[in-house]
Amino acid sequence: MLLLSSACETLPKPSSAEPARSLSAAEKREVQALIYAAEDAMANSHLSFPDDGSALNLYRQALRLDPKSAHAQRGLENIIEHFVALALKAAKRDDIASARRLLNRG
Repeated sequence: MLLLSSACETLPKPSSAEPARSLSAAEKREVQALIYAAEDAMANSHLSFPDDGSALNLYRQALRLDPKSAHAQRGLENIIEHFVALALKAAKRDDIASARRLLNRG
């Protein structure tokens, strides 16, 4: 499971010393647009590839703008869960190389 940590490494961590700032209306719209685009990418099985239009990248962008976005955070969790499920299936087939590759993708 440690291999999955790369999916969340670049997420901004709100500092307890910094007061939370409110998003502008434009930023809220941008976050929502990124989430919609990420959902579309997921529906088209573009979870982590291609990088620019992947659901993973789009959810990360949304979280950079709004680190408190529960929707974007849950989207990342769904991607990770998807790759873990695929890796478990590969491991059950004794395809350890594929299992590792899948864990590294998420």
